[in-house]
Amino acid sequence: MADQTNNNNPTPESGQNGNSGSDYKTIDAYLLGISIAIQNSGHDEIAPALLAFGYSRAEIEIGTALLTNAVDKHQIQVREYGDQYRATDDLHLKIDLAKGIYLTHLGVARVAFKKERGILAEINASGSRKHTISGWLNQAKTFYKNILGKAEYKAGMAKFGQTEPILKMAADKLNEVETAIAKQQKETGEAQTSTRTRDQALDALALWSDDYVDIARIALKDTPHLLEILGLKQVA
Repeated sequence: MADQTNNNNPTPESGQNGNSGSDYKTIDAYLLGISIAIQNSGHDEIAPALLAFGYSRAEIEIGTALLTNAVDKHQIQVREYGDQYRATDDLHLKIDLAKGIYLTHLGVARVAFKKERGILAEINASGSRKHTISGWLNQAKTFYKNILGKAEYKAGMAKFGQTEPILKMAADKLNEVETAIAKQQKETGEAQTSTRTRDQALDALALWSDDYVDIARIALKDTPHLLEILGLKQVA
């Protein structure tokens, strides 16, 4: 989260509720802690004490709305990162499959056209393979495009069992990789956007809850059992 006005109160980033000694180690724990403090504010003995310090039901409702928004944005962020992870895993699977098939066909082509230096150059089968995804993908696309573009090249590959349908299927796998790359980038962008949105919601909640927690401790300083009901501990 961004900077907080009071670092002694619970925040998702710091993980600390410094005054009470309790730890909020995760955002989930932070949201739950604030939820308890808000929900139990209507207790018969707590509500009047808070009202004396300006925390009317209307003010509590402001905190409730901020909490609801933060919870919603947090859940969205968790979902978006799940989508990103799934897209990344799917991309890796597609890369492994397509690259494996391509390297097999590359090996066959180097045998089929070992005496044809020009053909090997044309189908981009000479030299080492690039290590980047974009690099080897471009090499592979050139390989299949040029082989499938000439009957004699297709015949040379078919001699070793790699027929035109097989080569076309392999070329389609490369298209699937490109589609998976685009999806993974989209999901990454959405996950990053959701994180910024969540952090803004958490910041807004923290600005409200910092004051609320401090005032609750003041209002209930002589009744630690009521502080416990709000999920807070008495400050020494």
